[in-house]
Parts: sequence; C-alpha cells; structure tokens
Amino acid sequence: IGAGTTWHEVERHPAIRDKLLPLALAAREIGALQIQSRGTLGGNVGTSSPVGDSLPVLLALDATIEVVSVRGSRSIPYSTYCTGYRKTLLAADELIVAAHIPLPAAGTRTTWRKVGTRRAQSISKVMGAAAITLDGDLVVSARLALGAVADRPIRIGAVEAAVRGLPLAQAAEAARVALRTAINPIDDIRSTAEYRSGVAENLVARFFTA
Repeated sequence: IGAGTTWHEVERHPAIRDKLLPLALAAREIGALQIQSRGTLGGNVGTSSPVGDSLPVLLALDATIEVVSVRGSRSIPYSTYCTGYRKTLLAADELIVAAHIPLPAAGTRTTWRKVGTRRAQSISKVMGAAAITLDGDLVVSARLALGAVADRPIRIGAVEAAVRGLPLAQAAEAARVALRTAINPIDDIRSTAEYRSGVAENLVARFFTA
C-alpha cells in the first residue's frame, strides 16, 4: 500500500476490506472525514505517535516499511521500526514509499478495536489489533498489538505466549491475566494508567470472544 494512500482510500478499497479488515477499521476511525481525505498511511508511519490508530495493525499483521533515499531503497520490519517516543529507524534523508503487509494465513482471524472519549473524532485512550490463527477452537498462534499504553505501539508477547495452544474459551481469561504484568501505561491528560490497564484487559480478552 503506497505511503500516499489516504485513509479514505484505505477504508473504501474492496481488497483491503476483504483481506486486511483491521486496517480498514482503523482508517474509518482516524479523525473526521476531512482528515481521512488528506491524511495518509505514510503520515501515520512517519509521525510514529503512540496513539496512531493504524500502527498496532501494522505490528499485528507483520508489516514491512519500504523506504528510499539517494543511496537506494531498503525494507524495515515494522516490529523494529519504532525505537521510542516518536522515534524511528527512518534516516533524515529517507522517504517512506509503502507498507508491505502479508495476507493473513488461512484460519487466521483479524480485528482492530479502539476506546476513546467518544465514538468519533477522538484520540485513542487504548487501541489494539490482533491476528489469531486457529485450528478449530484451539489458538495456534496470536499476534497482538496495543497502542497508547507505552511510548510506542507494542506487541504483547507475554500474552501471545499465554494463549498459545488454549481453546478460545480459556484464552480470553488467560490473556486478561497475562496482560496485567505485560504493560505499564502512564497517567496523562487523556486518561489514567489504572483506566488504561483495565480497558486494555477487556479489549484484549474480547479478541478471543467477539
């Protein structure tokens, strides 16, 4: 997906809706219609805000960021791209060209959820994305990512490990318990750490129940 693709284009593209639904869901919630018509995927990646709604999707779906400079092009796994608060591996002379997102494997359930102050035009208090591969009712693997709970979007590996091999009915509670020690959110003007922790528990548990 080209870096200059607007959120309006992402949300409406039939292939993205069909194959990469979490990205379309995030695009629908980014700002108002005016922002969706001007804001781009590359803008979210370049700004690298911990509350960037699309960024947990890129983590959960194992995206790679293509960048270019006069020295040539290179690919950066999104899992390593963010290095701190609004800090990235992008060099000063590099431009973001595209995000390459592999199609989820067969049997993989994907989703994205957000909690904000209101239902629309709201900066996220917590948001997250999931790619959960199932064999019948058993969790084979899970890629789970959260935003707005750290200085950058994060994978929650402890939770991924806790649910592996469990039936869905047990995975939700196992995820909730594992998350309690997996994140350390902060208090700020938008929310408290206690609230973010509780909401994140509910959000991650719902990945396995809804």
